[in-house]
Amino acid sequence: MPRLTSALLLGAGVLVTTWVSAPAAPTAPPVRVSAEDLAEITAMAPIAAEVEQEVDRLRAQLATVPQMPSPTRDPFSFGAPRPSPRLRVDTPADDRPVIETTVDAAPALVWPTLTAVMAESPGLTAVVALGDSIEFLKSGDSYRDFRVVSVSGASIEVHHVPTNTTKTLTLR
Repeated sequence: MPRLTSALLLGAGVLVTTWVSAPAAPTAPPVRVSAEDLAEITAMAPIAAEVEQEVDRLRAQLATVPQMPSPTRDPFSFGAPRPSPRLRVDTPADDRPVIETTVDAAPALVWPTLTAVMAESPGLTAVVALGDSIEFLKSGDSYRDFRVVSVSGASIEVHHVPTNTTKTLTLR
């Protein structure tokens, strides 16, 4: 009896699986192509051939790997130092041999830039940038060769100690 039960259950399972996986309706018969449709398809054949040629050309373009261009600059080196400009002084023509002398030009004074002015409880603080460094300075503070004389809401007065010059820097 257990064999008969197993065979019946297996047969029922196969029938149920076949019934569930069968299509819901019979498939439609193939549609016949009319002579007009066939003429339209034939008329579109040259356009389809052009499209296929373009696809082949683009695939060939993708197959070739472009070479990387040689680098034009090195972002990790900051360049060679430039020589300072020198003034050439000529002496008047004499019978004596001419000796060329060069005099180094004094480098131009680079003033810091005023980036911001912050209001704090004891007073105003100026945010000053010079090159790559930024400093927070109050009235009377010194930074490199500069001394802050006064700080106002939109400007500061800076004194360059070695040249004894004073300049007012404003916010931009």
